[in-house]
Amino acid sequence: MAKISACVIVKDEEDNIVTWIKNIKDIVDEMIVVDTGSKDRTVEIARNAGAKVFFFAWRNDFAAAKNYAIGKADGDWIVFLDADEYFSPEAQANLRNYVEQIHGNRKIIAMDSPLNNIDVDNGNQLISSTTQTRIFRRLTKLRYAGRVHEALEFPQTKKPWQVLSSPLVIYHTGYSYSLTEKKNRRNLELLLADIEAAGGEKPEHYTYLSTTYLNLKEYDKAIHYADLAIKSKTGGLMQAYVKQYRILIKAHRGKNAPAADVQKVIDRALADMPDYPDFLWEDAMLAMDAKNFARAETDLEKILKKAADPNLYKTYETTILADLPQAKTTLALIRNLEGRIDEAVDLLFDRLAKERHKELMVNAYFEMSRDADSHKVLSAMKKLYKMPDDKQFLHKYFQKRPRDAAFLYFTEPADGSYEKFMATGKFVNAAQKAARGLANLFFEGLHYYRNDVDKPIWETLLPYIWKTPDVQGRPSALPSRTLIPLTAKFMSDVALALLALPTEKIADMTEELALLPRGMQRCIVRYFGLDDPLTAEDFDAYMTLLKELLSYGTRDMINRFARAALDFDEEKMMRAANELFQKEQMAAVLPLYAAVTVESPLVDGQFWYRLGRSLLYVGEAKAAAESFDRAIESGATENDLAGLLGLSRKIMNGGKAL
Repeated sequence: MAKISACVIVKDEEDNIVTWIKNIKDIVDEMIVVDTGSKDRTVEIARNAGAKVFFFAWRNDFAAAKNYAIGKADGDWIVFLDADEYFSPEAQANLRNYVEQIHGNRKIIAMDSPLNNIDVDNGNQLISSTTQTRIFRRLTKLRYAGRVHEALEFPQTKKPWQVLSSPLVIYHTGYSYSLTEKKNRRNLELLLADIEAAGGEKPEHYTYLSTTYLNLKEYDKAIHYADLAIKSKTGGLMQAYVKQYRILIKAHRGKNAPAADVQKVIDRALADMPDYPDFLWEDAMLAMDAKNFARAETDLEKILKKAADPNLYKTYETTILADLPQAKTTLALIRNLEGRIDEAVDLLFDRLAKERHKELMVNAYFEMSRDADSHKVLSAMKKLYKMPDDKQFLHKYFQKRPRDAAFLYFTEPADGSYEKFMATGKFVNAAQKAARGLANLFFEGLHYYRNDVDKPIWETLLPYIWKTPDVQGRPSALPSRTLIPLTAKFMSDVALALLALPTEKIADMTEELALLPRGMQRCIVRYFGLDDPLTAEDFDAYMTLLKELLSYGTRDMINRFARAALDFDEEKMMRAANELFQKEQMAAVLPLYAAVTVESPLVDGQFWYRLGRSLLYVGEAKAAAESFDRAIESGATENDLAGLLGLSRKIMNGGKAL
């Protein structure tokens, strides 16, 4: 059985050493703690936990201190985590099994582990990811080198040896904002001492100086040394120089350099490292700022492909894992412009998974997913939200949504309720239920009408037959002004249930239909193709129902109802079209735009822009590009117009940006 020694060097680490010990104590055979001058309770805590504590006089050399710790260990294998690092629960559970599996193979001398830098000041938010060698055999020739940013130096032997890749994840908290300034001031002192001892700056100092000055927000110095580090490279681009490009970009952003200057650095980085995801993300963000959707889309597609390659994290430290949810969200926005809704929803889901209780994110997902497959959306949401725990949280997001499978599952409407009937496709029952409620409200509203309370409003709401002397009202427990919006809601409920019916059923619903105002009745009958064209007098009722459908109706219902707007004159038809466009019902709005004559005064730059957006959404890229060209010629000023034209042309060109 292999013996495992955990080693750490410390100085004033009482806040971290407790976590380090708790994380590692039960999975190793001994703990070696080397103290370099603590003045707090670090040594006391370590001793009380059973660690072997040694003292090492600090001489500004991290490698020397770590090698001293290794020299005090007795294990066959060394686990060397810093005091601000710890294993994931999965790594804790599997560390010994992994060591035992490879212990007998003498060719394997070390294991690489994924290392995630996290910010404890921001809910353990991921900062960047890389791979580090922190688990290795205790060999005489396997030691650390480097005063600062020390690293293992592997032995130069004739016998082949291997470093195994492992899934044993390590978390590092030392990059948290509250901890970095003190650490970097210390590192700068050590670096300057090392430079003095070396007789001046050497190329190997540049990378450390640029990193330290960036963390200290001394951006001009960071840029100077990063540039020197990149220019001093030989024999191709190494990992250290990839990081230097990232430092150049961050420093330019930190000093609020013009976008053009940042773009030059990104272009230079991509010229050296084509398709490197961190640089592509920087380029995509600049492209989105400039509304260059075509370039951003190309970058983002490459990012997702690269990020899926596990070898990426073994070669370079990368921030893309931390940025991936935002990258997917950005691509989702572009997919939405293209009408690729199912793809957009899938991409947005990854961001929702990390921010499932953030109102802005939940709203965005609900808006984008309302036209997606409801059963697919439900399946995805079940992975994130649990009943009954999340029922109250989700309640408000389902209030203005189609009564679909997701609505049914997460709101759990009562048996026999209007909502349950609608969600289960029992539209006749739903219409009858809402009609009974509406009739009861009419009796109470009639009482106010007879007593001249809000009479003009009740004159509009009550059907003619209810206002005859033969019909008697009854007093209400609710004030008139409370009863009025409730009556309007029940009218909408009746109308929505009737509109959801198959055509052959509407003839059997004359009693329910008769409860609605004349304009609504005509709109519903026209929707089923059973009446003469609508007139100007029906327009207000049409717009009322359209707004209700845009909240609660399915895509097919909206598309069908939109066609009834063709009965109106161009001005009213365009008002309906604008309402549809604002809710991104592009397929529904296209027939209305197509019906407007080119000579109409309503055809201006904004008309061509909206027509282009709609055509792009339904996959007509060529027609969209022509519309965007017309919009530009007509003086349209929308700030994303050029970007949408570029995206349309990219699609026409087989997905390649022009």
